Amino acid sequence: MRGSLLKYTLPLIIIGVAAFQFYQVYYHQLSRWKGGGFGMYSEVHPLWRQVWIISDDSTFQVKKQPKLYAAAYRLKMKPDYKNTHAFAVIAANQFHKDNITIQVWEPHLDITTNRLSRKQIQEVKYAK
Repeated sequence: MRGSLLKYTLPLIIIGVAAFQFYQVYYHQLSRWKGGGFGMYSEVHPLWRQVWIISDDSTFQVKKQPKLYAAAYRLKMKPDYKNTHAFAVIAANQFHKDNITIQVWEPHLDITTNRLSRKQIQEVKYAK
């Protein structure tokens, strides 16, 4: 009895973890590199994603700003609405802006034309 329990329990746990990973990737935009890394070689690493801050008077990419770096890292790993909105609040407060737009872009390789471009995966407009 104990042997059959182990024989079936371990595969069920692995299948459950994989199913949860797929759910998070397709419905909550979790990077395939996180949560088990089942698809880590099927997409570019999330740190290659770009976070852009757009306001009325400026547009710039978030690179190594110390106060924004931790929030940008979290946003790159899981660019869902919740994390993008939280990042927008932090950025608006840091730069003293009332209206701000946050965009998250990732590299995209078109294998039919061998062209590298980028595609927008998230955008949030924030107003105080």
